[in-house]
Formats: sequence, C-alpha cells, structure tokens
Amino acid sequence: MNFYEVSVKTNSESIEIVTALLSEVFSGGFRIEDKNDFEAFLNDTEIYWDYVDEDLRKRMETAETTVIFYPSETEQGEKTYKEAEKILSRLKAEGGHGSLEITRRLVCEEDWANNWKHYFKPFNIGNRLLIKPSWEETENEDGRKILEIDPKSSFGTGQHETTCLCLEALDEIIRGGENVLDMGCGSGILSIAALLLGADKTLSIDIDENAVITTKENALINGVASKIEAISGNSLEGELNLRVKSEKYDVICANIVADVIIAFLPLFKETLKKGGTLLLSGIIKERLSDIEKAVNENKFKIIETKEKNGWCAVILTI
Repeated sequence: MNFYEVSVKTNSESIEIVTALLSEVFSGGFRIEDKNDFEAFLNDTEIYWDYVDEDLRKRMETAETTVIFYPSETEQGEKTYKEAEKILSRLKAEGGHGSLEITRRLVCEEDWANNWKHYFKPFNIGNRLLIKPSWEETENEDGRKILEIDPKSSFGTGQHETTCLCLEALDEIIRGGENVLDMGCGSGILSIAALLLGADKTLSIDIDENAVITTKENALINGVASKIEAISGNSLEGELNLRVKSEKYDVICANIVADVIIAFLPLFKETLKKGGTLLLSGIIKERLSDIEKAVNENKFKIIETKEKNGWCAVILTI
C-alpha cells in the first residue's frame, strides 16, 4: 500500500493549533519542519559544524514552516485529505497562521517505512516494558518485557504522547488473564503490550486493512500471534459489530480521536465487564471536556485523567 505525503505550510507559532485540528481527522503522527529551528541552527553553526552548504542555506532561508502527515492511498485516506482541506480553509479565514497551503505527493510504502527508522530508537515505558524496533539491538539490564515493533505503514511506535500514555496505563492495569479489546489497533502495539504484560487474549480492530496485516506481523515477531484476533472493518455495524458484542472485555483500549471515541462509547458500555477498565486516548486537551461530558452521559466513572504535552488519556470503569 502506498501513502500520500501531505504538507501544510504554516508558521512556527501555529504548529500546535494546526496539528491539534488535523488530529481530529488523522490519528497518526506528524512530522514538523520548523523554520525557527533551522534559523537557530544557522546562528550556532560555529559550535556544531565547520560550514553549511550554501544551497541548503538559501533554500531553508526562504522555506516556510511545514506540518507533514501520511494518510494512506485508500478511500479512507482520501476522506482524511478532504476533511483536512476543510479544516485548513476555516483556519485560513481567521488569518495569522501562514499560507496554510496544502499539497500532497505519492510515497511508496518502502520509502515511507524506511524513513521512520532514522527516528525510532529503543526506550523504556513504565516499570515493565522496553520498546524496541525490530532492526535495533539493545541491553535489557532490568529484565523488562521486550516489545519489538515494526510500524511499517501503520502508526504506533509508542513514541507519540497518545500511545505512550496508553502503554503507561496498561503497565499499571494489566495484572494477568485479561480479555482485551483494542479498537483502532494501528501497528498492534497496545494489543501486544497487553499480552506481554500478562493478558490472556486480545481482539484487535482497525478500519485500515494494512494496520491489521502489520498487527499480525508484529504479533508473530513477539511470539503472541496465537493470542491475537485481528480484524479490519467498521465495528459499529454488520458482522463485525456482532463479533465485538459476542463477549465481554476486562480492558478496552481506544487510542483514536475524540469524535470517534464518542461514537463508540455505547458499544464500549455494552461490552465492558462490570468493574473493567476503559482506556481512552488520542484526545487533544481542547476536546477533553467533550469526552468528559460524553462518558458521563454514558454512565462511565472516571478513575484518572493523564496529560502529556497537550494530549490526554482518560481511564474509566463502570
């Protein structure tokens, strides 16, 4: 599967609002090329480098700050692009956010996946997990559970605040034998983490078929493939809806976006065991009040809310 590299021209001051608004329609990560960062680099070249290539200097001095994201070349990816255009059009009317020019180009999966390898290094999560890419070697001096992940064309390395919050919560929640539902599984990182921490089985669902393929591959790498059932589709309707409702879950994870979470709350209420845990993430701080209102309307009890760099996770029960 191929991907679109979508670039949005903005300014340094508007990076946060642009990424926050786009996160409402795109749940993956963003790459930021900040003109201010490069200007700071130019000013400090005598410290770090002997010289800067003049062509690079001229090109970057005229460049705009850019927010970049990668929707797939699918019907869903096309919908994401159209929604992003609408959001940017409304923001442009406010003024003060740069040109907000949006462009896209097609990127083959191999190039996309290899680009991420430059930025993904091993790191610890919570008290029990060590996350590492499949192509890296690392020491494990304190005997952590090693979760080896290859995101390929699906998002989910554990580095983004939303995934990190979920992994930290799972480290606290999972004690052994749990039945877990992972809604919007991406690379499968949350499902695999739950199993490595002691969960008994997971049902992992994503609307993106490629995400399900990647989840299965990562489950195999980590030796938990027999405990994961990964399915693609819309779990709010049809046979998949019936499959989700066919059992009850000790833990439900939903690391998606606010509006989708709200739509899923009745299903989560129906399928979460009494006393079970619902873990919601992918929520920008500005939408937290909407989530709190919706979970109260669906009679969930908020146990804890966690925040990291403007992103929130909410832990609930019934």
